[in-house]
Amino acid sequence: MVLLFRCTAGGNQGWGNLKRLELIFNFLKKNINFDYKFLINKNKDVENYLKIKKIKYISIDNNLKNEKKILKKFKNVDISILELLHCNLNIQKIYKKISSKLIILDDITKKRYISDILISCQRKNFIPKKNVSCKFYNDFSYFPLKSSFNKFISRKKKTKKVINKVTVFLGGSDYSKLNTKIAEKLKDLKLDVTFLIGLENSLDTSKKIKGISNKFKVLINSTQIPKILFNSDLVISGGGYTKLETAFLKTPMICVPVHDHQKTLIRQFYKAFKIKIIYSRILFQENLKNEIQKLNYEKNLIIKKKFSKFFIENGINKIFKLINEKN
Repeated sequence: MVLLFRCTAGGNQGWGNLKRLELIFNFLKKNINFDYKFLINKNKDVENYLKIKKIKYISIDNNLKNEKKILKKFKNVDISILELLHCNLNIQKIYKKISSKLIILDDITKKRYISDILISCQRKNFIPKKNVSCKFYNDFSYFPLKSSFNKFISRKKKTKKVINKVTVFLGGSDYSKLNTKIAEKLKDLKLDVTFLIGLENSLDTSKKIKGISNKFKVLINSTQIPKILFNSDLVISGGGYTKLETAFLKTPMICVPVHDHQKTLIRQFYKAFKIKIIYSRILFQENLKNEIQKLNYEKNLIIKKKFSKFFIENGINKIFKLINEKN
């Protein structure tokens, strides 16, 4: 069996697409035999990451002609799995042509889709523009997580009377400017604050955050993220995957859109849960202290109960079944 994994990552693209496909790739390795390649846009940080992980990859110039030329080398591809911020019809066509099955993961779902399977790990009340034969799966329960999350998903979470432990978790890319703006807002509050940051520009970001207050803890590429999020009273999260990882651990959050498309995801997320009190449209231009104070004990209990009801299953098993099923 031959599989292709296509994504963009690093810099302005963020790391969520790559990390999600890597999760799927690692799960598949434990369950089936296959040959593969990851196809990525050229990015030194991403390339170094894949080398460390010993994942086979091909770097592609951001050019459709170049991508077509590279894909001519592949014959009899069983499955192509794409997760791109802008998964346009042209790029879908070239993978559809060479693959027995085309699977697309896209939480925005604003394009037209000709894939065999389309997966959105969000929850929306609409049908995307797609071929009749394209099967659409649309729910939080398809969101894949590392196995290290599982024990915390099933564990009961205690809601504290007063918020003390706050974690800032925007994602794996270089969000130095936004992290430092948040640090400025938190520096005078009597809170135990931890910043979770990725490897990109990490030393400089850490230095800036600690320069604002030496009481802040900064963890770079932490392996303890599920434990930290579960034990937090509040998470200031990005608007993409980090908000879902936080929700699976039943922790209240203030969402910040680190990319423009995340504004829509945040609105849809809170609409789905009818929660109006735990996000800030433009966090660093509002009074963060007041936003935190809105999260009193009773409201946090409601949030925990809602998240406990809907975020109960690691979606990796459901995705595996879709990949493994016969056409």
